[in-house]
Amino acid sequence: MVKKETKKIFIIMRFGLIVIAIIILILIVETYKNTNVIPQDYLTALNVSNNGYGYDIYDQKVKRYQPMAQTLIISAEANRYIYTKDKAAFKSVIQNADWLVKNKDINNNNIIGWGLPTSFDAFGDNSENPPNTEYTITTALAVKGLLDAVDVVDKSNIIIKFLYKSKKETYLKVSQEALDSFIENKFYTQNPDGTIFFWYSSQKSDAQLVTNCHAMFVGILQRISNYFIDKEKKTIYQDLADKGMKYLLETKIEKEGAWYWIYYPRAKEPHEDHGVHAAYTSDGLLMYKKNDGRLSSKIDEQKILNGLKLYIKDGRILEMFSVPERVPRSWDLGYFLYVMSEYFPQEEAIKNIIYNNILSRQETDGFRLYDDKNTPTDFVRYNAHILLGLSKYFWNEE
Repeated sequence: MVKKETKKIFIIMRFGLIVIAIIILILIVETYKNTNVIPQDYLTALNVSNNGYGYDIYDQKVKRYQPMAQTLIISAEANRYIYTKDKAAFKSVIQNADWLVKNKDINNNNIIGWGLPTSFDAFGDNSENPPNTEYTITTALAVKGLLDAVDVVDKSNIIIKFLYKSKKETYLKVSQEALDSFIENKFYTQNPDGTIFFWYSSQKSDAQLVTNCHAMFVGILQRISNYFIDKEKKTIYQDLADKGMKYLLETKIEKEGAWYWIYYPRAKEPHEDHGVHAAYTSDGLLMYKKNDGRLSSKIDEQKILNGLKLYIKDGRILEMFSVPERVPRSWDLGYFLYVMSEYFPQEEAIKNIIYNNILSRQETDGFRLYDDKNTPTDFVRYNAHILLGLSKYFWNEE
C-alpha cells in the first residue's frame, strides 16, 4: 500500500515537473522571440537613428552620441516592444537606457542631466554653453525614455521582470536623480504669484522661459509621481508640477477655441511655438492630465487639439502657422505624429496627412531635413523624432 502511494506521489510530482518545464519553456520562447514584420518606413528610421550615434545640424563633420536621439529611440522601441514583444526592440531599449545611465553626468559637474555633445549659444547672446550642458528639454525626454524602459520591464513576463529588476530600479533611480538635480539647484524661477517656470538649461544665462521645455518638464514631474517612489519626494514633484502647470494655463493664448503658446516670450519678436515645440508643449500638458495632475480639469484637450490643427494647412504640416510659407523640419513631422497618435488616435485624417508628409521625405539613407532633395538625411536627432512618431502611428491602441 505504501509503495503504491509512493509511486502515485512520484508520478504526480513527475507530471508537475513536466508541466512546470513546459511553462518555463513557453516563457523563454516568449521572452526571446522575434517579430520580424516591421514596416519598412519604421525600419529605415530605426537604422538611420543608429542608436543615437551620428551627425547633427550643429555638428555636421563629426559623428557623436546624441542623448536626445537615444531617448527618443528608447520611447519608440519601448512602444514597439510592448505591442510585439520583439526581442530586438527590447535589446534596443536596454542598450540606450544603459547608455543614458552610464553617461548621466558626462561632464562630471555633479549635475545629473543630458544635453548636446557640442557647445551651443541658445539665445544668440554670446553666452555659449559648453558641451554636455544639461538642457531641460533633453533631460525631460531622457527621463521619459527611462520611465518607458521601466514600463517595458513591468509589462514583460515573469522571467524578464526577474532578470531586469535591478536595471528597472536603476532607471527609476537615475530618473529621480535628474529631476532632483534641477530642483535642488533651483533651475527654475518662482513668480510673484507662486507659479514657476523651468529654465532652458542649467546655465544662469539660460534662466529664461522657453515654453515647450518647461511644459515637458512639468509633464514628466507629474508622470514620475505615479511610480513607486518616496512619498515625500512624490509630493515635491506634484507640487512643482502644479505650480508649473498653473503658469502654463495663465500664459496660454486662446484664439477661436484653440490654445497655443509663445515659444520664447522675451524674444524681440515673439512668435508661436514651431511645430515640434508645439507638439512638445502639448505633450507636457496632456502627460500631466493623463497622470492625474491636480489641475487636470482645467486642461481642455479639444482646445489643445484645435491649437495643433492650426499647424495643418492644405495637406501639409506648417513650421509656424503665422508664417505658412516656412517649411517644417523633419522633427516637426515626427513629434507631431507622435502626439496625434498618442493623445488623439481618432484623428485618422490628420495622422495620415502627417504620415504622408513623412513618406514624401524618405530616402534610403534617412529622411530629408526639408522638402528639398538636396537637404541632409543623416541627422540622428531628427530621424529619431520620425522614429518615435512612426512607432506610435503603427503600434497603438485606439
